[in-house]
Amino acid sequence: MGKKPSIKGKGLDILLGSEQEDSREVKQQDVDKVKNQDIKTAKQKKLIKRTFYITEEEDLILEKIKLQRKERGEKVDKSELVREAIKLLAEKEKLQD
Repeated sequence: MGKKPSIKGKGLDILLGSEQEDSREVKQQDVDKVKNQDIKTAKQKKLIKRTFYITEEEDLILEKIKLQRKERGEKVDKSELVREAIKLLAEKEKLQD
């Protein structure tokens, strides 16, 4: 008998397969714009804890994005992703800081 293939580090890819389709596409330039905002200022701001309810599907989307970024060597958590999404929504709604 041969060795079983390792699943270590595969995370949700094991459950979801290699499909990485998103039903909603975000323009890369919008994502880059949010990422390139003044990170120093963002890190200096005090974070507050809030509880929000999301669907399992939305949580899975956050997890997929987190894993993709981790594979690219980025350090990210779900709270950072939610803050980025809020900034994109504010920009879409033309709200100012």
